[in-house]
Amino acid sequence: RVCGGSAESRKTLQRILFHWCRAVNPAKAACDSYRQGMNELAAVVLAACKTGEYAEGSWENTEATGQRLCGRQHTEADAFLMFSKLMEMGLRPMFMPGSSPIAAAAAKRSPIGELPRSRAAAAGETGPPPSAILARCSFIFDTIIKGVDPRLHAHLRKLEIEPQVFLLRWLRLLFCREYSLEETLHLWDGLLHDAFRAPTEASLRYPVVPKGPGEAVWREAALCAEKLPLLDFMAAAFLRSMRSDLAGLDETDCLRRLLAARPAVSTTALLSAARKLRETAASAGESAEETADSSASRSPGIPTPTHSSGGASSVSAPSPALPRAAAGF
Repeated sequence: RVCGGSAESRKTLQRILFHWCRAVNPAKAACDSYRQGMNELAAVVLAACKTGEYAEGSWENTEATGQRLCGRQHTEADAFLMFSKLMEMGLRPMFMPGSSPIAAAAAKRSPIGELPRSRAAAAGETGPPPSAILARCSFIFDTIIKGVDPRLHAHLRKLEIEPQVFLLRWLRLLFCREYSLEETLHLWDGLLHDAFRAPTEASLRYPVVPKGPGEAVWREAALCAEKLPLLDFMAAAFLRSMRSDLAGLDETDCLRRLLAARPAVSTTALLSAARKLRETAASAGESAEETADSSASRSPGIPTPTHSSGGASSVSAPSPALPRAAAGF
């Protein structure tokens, strides 16, 4: 879809993905490295590299600077390197199954990896999420969305719509199915620019759980979120952009709307809304921390909710509620 579907582009993508799988997981089966959806990320990267190819002129020789640096012969290698770096931005664990027996068994049964299923069933009713991607979906839905838009959260919970049904695609593919190629590149520009800028804005923290089965899962989810710190809030803002469409719909129609590649907001508005949502989360975290500190001084031993500019928290505490006006829609 992105590269025009030509045979040459498909072969290039196959080589990029094959060599990437061999590089990151050479001693195991290919199915342990590749997951459906990686091809779409690689296709966007390849399209971006093709766009940047140097348009040589008939008056130039093969030693021209533009040819040596950005010639067509380098496009595949550049795309491989860029795709590899992109997967290191917290995306690879989003495609990998969890380490729990339930997650491992599901991965063996399905060539596309972990499939959406009830959080309660996946976690053994009361246990932690079996993988980082499910922990991240839970955090976005049950912390950010619940805080900023409790009515939308309650509506989807009442319909028993699991957040991973729609969040998996958004987190793994970075919205490349929801937007056109040009819009996707613009969205990725904003996402990556935010990731590489100096961390000056605070944000909500992922919960810290006691040592046990869930500790590694939540730590990995927090580390992945830290690599692209705006993505969680972008997913929350994207869901909120559909709130008027979702209100009053039943389960089937809600799922149709959530899974339809029909965005209700432009990429510029989405980036702006995600930043506003993060800023409000930071402000709410500071207010909650001050309140908790005051209470703790009167009642020693009460854990204090905190906020940070990224990474895992040092205190396990409920996340503060966020003002609904913060989402930007």
